Amino acid sequence: MVEIPAVRARLTETTAATGRRLARAIADRTGRGADDLEVRVFTAAVLGALREATVHWAEHGRGDDLVDLLNRTVDTLRTGLTAP
Repeated sequence: MVEIPAVRARLTETTAATGRRLARAIADRTGRGADDLEVRVFTAAVLGALREATVHWAEHGRGDDLVDLLNRTVDTLRTGLTAP
């Protein structure tokens, strides 16, 4: 999926647009500016994590439930990484 240059470019483009919208929503919710460094870092972390979950899902044959993987991803961001 992400090995195809056109797909990778489109993913990057849509992620940037989504990031701007998400940053505005986070800024509104937290009372910070959308260009605030912490808002941008948090937004980038969330988007990067969701992208990795989606890539993982695609690389593993799309057999897992994507919603479950995304929930695991958000849980990992919330609680941090623990030992297996």
